[in-house]
Amino acid sequence: MYAEGRGVPRDDRLAVQWFRKAAEQGYAPGQSNLYWRYPEVWFAERLKTEAEQGDAEAQISVGNSYRFGISGFPQDYEKAAYWLRLAAEQGNVEARDDLGSLYGSLGFKYDKGEGVEQDHEMAVYWFKRAAELGDANAQFILGLKHLSGEGVEQDDEMAVYWFRLAAEQGDDTFARMARNFLSSMHEEGRGTEDVSPRENTPNPTPNPEGKKTGTGM
Repeated sequence: MYAEGRGVPRDDRLAVQWFRKAAEQGYAPGQSNLYWRYPEVWFAERLKTEAEQGDAEAQISVGNSYRFGISGFPQDYEKAAYWLRLAAEQGNVEARDDLGSLYGSLGFKYDKGEGVEQDHEMAVYWFKRAAELGDANAQFILGLKHLSGEGVEQDDEMAVYWFRLAAEQGDDTFARMARNFLSSMHEEGRGTEDVSPRENTPNPTPNPEGKKTGTGM
């Protein structure tokens, strides 16, 4: 009734709810109706079941579906990070890279104030999480942040540290840019000593993943 609006106003949310209940009680038409009338919902539920059973590829798909708000999943960055982390913890390189990309995108949102209040310290926090996962873009940006002192204490040595990590990423665009900055800093004698990472990146909140962003988190 709800799916077609017969005798009641059409309501897809209630229709899905009743089809799902019917399927859970073993009523075969409930599952088939869910499949034929709401294939995106059916696919999302099947995919999530596989992810819950520990399938890394399904976890990646669920994570990215939450990230972009596709395939029947609402956009939710916190849930996206949760599922991508599960896959990454199984040693899946694709999941690690996708998680780094997600953290980097959150860094950009805070840096530019897109959908959230602009907060350079929070931007640095997320860029650092991405950089620690090997994201060359985030490593390069962290170098710039330390060089300028935006959102973090100005520190030439830390700038060199992050530029070096980015520069080691082969022929990536950000790797080339990092090498150019390293060359310039070397010529100027700035921060060229051997350095190791220091814990001087601010941590504005104890649980930044739970901080309201206005973009699904």
